[in-house]
Amino acid sequence: MKRYSIHSVAELLGISADAIRLYEKEGLVSPMRDESNGYRYYGNEQIHKIMGIYLYRQINVGLSEIKRLFGIDSFEGIEAEFDRMIEKNEAQMEQLKQKGEKLRFMKRHIENVHRGIDRYEVKELPARYVVFANETGRVKYGEIKEIFNHPAFSYGNMCYHIVKDGEGYRADSLQFVVREPMLNISPLNGVKDKLKKYESAECLYTIKSFDEKVVDIEWNFLSMFEYAREQGWECAGNVYAFYIYSLMSGENIRDYYEIYIPLCKK
Repeated sequence: MKRYSIHSVAELLGISADAIRLYEKEGLVSPMRDESNGYRYYGNEQIHKIMGIYLYRQINVGLSEIKRLFGIDSFEGIEAEFDRMIEKNEAQMEQLKQKGEKLRFMKRHIENVHRGIDRYEVKELPARYVVFANETGRVKYGEIKEIFNHPAFSYGNMCYHIVKDGEGYRADSLQFVVREPMLNISPLNGVKDKLKKYESAECLYTIKSFDEKVVDIEWNFLSMFEYAREQGWECAGNVYAFYIYSLMSGENIRDYYEIYIPLCKK
């Protein structure tokens, strides 16, 4: 029986020697070895296997899957294995489709943040349900784990409730809330009657950024209140700031918030 060295096989089939070594490492081929020099040699059967591996690799069948195929000795078994691979591939395609949809949603969100910075409009703050709250108005990292792992995390926002404090403003509570209609498609929909609810309100709305490095955020809404006065609108004394995005460049972090200032009903 004629024997071929690994480099001869590589040249004969147009496959790299490294690829053939990988096939051996994965247990797909078993070359003969010359005990006197340790060289690998391949007979016709092993070359036939390498050709089969190469064929499967052209349709992106993985090495572990090829190994399973090589262990099946019936057409029925091969067909069943291909059914399994097709089902697995379709599941991966669905995951990629969902990922693409999430990326498009995130891009639209970022575009909306960008367009909305310091642009004022009257907008309804939807009814919202409180999932978590502390009365300090500060982020406590020990509490973040509970929020991050909550099943409704991706449906809600962190929200500061802010009040006038002398010449400035301070947050008197920090809440994790889910707004309608997001609550209706969240895992909390069936238990919303047990959650504290704030009714919807007509508000002056914009998007503003604040420096994350500040220990206590220096809230400043003077320009919004001045704009409201110019329009002849009367504002309530409280403000809601919903965290929506962060721009991170090196050590510089800018947090962006949706700002809602409730308008008094005339």
